[in-house]
Amino acid sequence: MKRLPGLFSPMLDHLRWWNRRLACRYTVGNLLMVLLVGGGFYFLALLPMARFIERCNISQMADAVDDIQRICEQSHNELLRTGVVPDSIEYILKQVATLSFIEDFLTANRLQILLVNNQQVLLAPDLPTPLPKATGKLLGTDKAYAERTSEPAALGALVEDLSVPQSSPEMVTLNGREYHLQGGTFSPWDWQFVVFRDSGHFLNTISQVHYAYFGTVILLLFWVLFSGYFFRRQVETPVNEMINALRQGKKPDYRGVYEFEFLSQRFAEYMEEQQALHRRFFQQQKLESVGVMAGGIAHDFNNLLTALYGQISLAELSLPADHPARAHLSLAEGSANRARFLTRQLLTFTTGNHLHRRPLTLSRLLPETARFALTGSNCELQFSADEDLWPTELDPEQMGNVFHNLVLNARDAMGDNGELTISCRNLELPADTRLPLPPGRYVRIVFQDNGCGMEPEVLSRIFDPYFSTKEKSSRKGTGLGLAICYSVINQHGGHIEVDSVKGQGTVFTLYLPATDGTDPVTEQLRAYLQQKGQKL
Repeated sequence: MKRLPGLFSPMLDHLRWWNRRLACRYTVGNLLMVLLVGGGFYFLALLPMARFIERCNISQMADAVDDIQRICEQSHNELLRTGVVPDSIEYILKQVATLSFIEDFLTANRLQILLVNNQQVLLAPDLPTPLPKATGKLLGTDKAYAERTSEPAALGALVEDLSVPQSSPEMVTLNGREYHLQGGTFSPWDWQFVVFRDSGHFLNTISQVHYAYFGTVILLLFWVLFSGYFFRRQVETPVNEMINALRQGKKPDYRGVYEFEFLSQRFAEYMEEQQALHRRFFQQQKLESVGVMAGGIAHDFNNLLTALYGQISLAELSLPADHPARAHLSLAEGSANRARFLTRQLLTFTTGNHLHRRPLTLSRLLPETARFALTGSNCELQFSADEDLWPTELDPEQMGNVFHNLVLNARDAMGDNGELTISCRNLELPADTRLPLPPGRYVRIVFQDNGCGMEPEVLSRIFDPYFSTKEKSSRKGTGLGLAICYSVINQHGGHIEVDSVKGQGTVFTLYLPATDGTDPVTEQLRAYLQQKGQKL
C-alpha cells in the first residue's frame, strides 16, 4: 500500500488549495470587516458626533453673546425710559447692576468674560495666564496681575486694539487647556467684550467618543485573533491532520467539526475503495499468473493422465477377475481420478476456458447444490429467493462448483451444528455504485453462516491461490477452492466479496449479471404447472 499516497496526490493538492483559499477568504474577510466597521464607526459616528458637539458649542457661544447684548440693551432701554443722565450716579449704578447680571449669567452657563470700556477692564476672566489674540496681540491679563495693579487704568492699558471674531468662535490653548472665545460689542456704552468657555467638557466628550472608537478597534483586533485561533483549530488543524494521514497512506480519523468529520469519513471510505480495488487488481494478477502457468501444465498433465488411464484399463483387461493386482490397479485408478479433478481445477484459472453458458434460474440450481454439499452433516439450510428471480447466463458446471465450494467451507466452519442461510435477490446497480461493476441488472446471492468466522489477516488472503487454513491433503485443503470461485465469478462478469467477524460467522456475497434470456427448464416447468392450475 505504499503507492496509495501517489493516488491521492490530486486530492492532496486540491485539499491544500482549498485550505489556502479558505485562509485567504478568512484573512481578506476579517480585514474588510475591520476596515468597514472601523471606518464606518469613524466616519458615521465619531466625526458626525464631534461636528455636532462643535456646532452645539458654536451655537451656545453665539447665543451667550446675544444674551449679554440683550441684557445690556434692556438696562440701556430702562435708563432711556427713566431719563437718567449719562455719567450720573444712577446711570453708573445701573451699569454696575448690569455687570452683576452678566456675571450671574456667565456663572450659570460656565462662561467667563473680558469686558473693556475705553481700555478699562470692567470684567476680567479667571484665566491661568494672559490670553493672546489670534492675531498675536495681548487680549487680556490674569487676575493676579490685576490684584497687583491698583489702578484700573493700568490694567486697561494692557489691552490693545480689542478685536476678535464676532461671527464664529476661535480656539486657543493655554497650559495644555483649550478655550473657545467669541467677541461682541455694545455700542451705546462703548463696551467691548470677549466671552470665554473652557473646552474641557467638549474635549472630554470627544475623548470618550475616541475611547469608544479605540475600544471598538481593540475588540475587532481581539475578534481577528480569536477567529484566527478558531480558524487554525477548526479548519487548518483538521485539514493538516487529513493531509498528514493521506501522505502516510493512513485513513484520516478526525473527530470534531461535522463538516470535516464528514470529509474525513469520505476520505476513509475512498481509501477503503482504493485499497479494495488494489487488492482485486493484485488478486487478478495472481490468478492470471497462475492461469498462465496452470494452463500449460494442466494440459500436458491431462495428456499424461489419459495415457495412464489407458494403461490401467489395459492392465485390468489382461488380468483375471480374481487377480490380487486388481486391487492395486483400482487404487491407482482412484488416484488418477483425483489427479484429473485437480487438473480440471487448474484449467479453471485459464481465462474464459471451458465456459458453456446458458440462461439459468438460480432458484433451482442453488438449493440442489447446497443440499448435496450438506449431505452427512447436521447443518440446517435456509433458502429464500425473489418470486420473479431474474435468470443469469452461466456455466452450470463451473458455477455449481463455486456454490459447492462455498457451502463446503461454510459446513467446515460451522462444524456438526449450524445454520446456513442462502438468499437470492434481484438488484439494480446505479451508476454511482461502490462495486467494481457496471450499472445494470444483477442477481445478488448471499451465503451467511454462523460459524467460527475469520481473523482480518486470514480474510485479506482468503482468495489467494494455494492459501488454506485446513490441513493439506489430496482430498481437502488444496487452497484452490475460493481462488477458483473468484476466478469463475470474474469470468462470468460478476463480483464476490466476503465479510467475517471472528466468532460470529462469515458472509459471502456474489453479484452475477442478469440476462434477458429465459431458462428453458424453468419455462417448461412453468407451462406444465400452469396447465395443472398451479403457480410456480
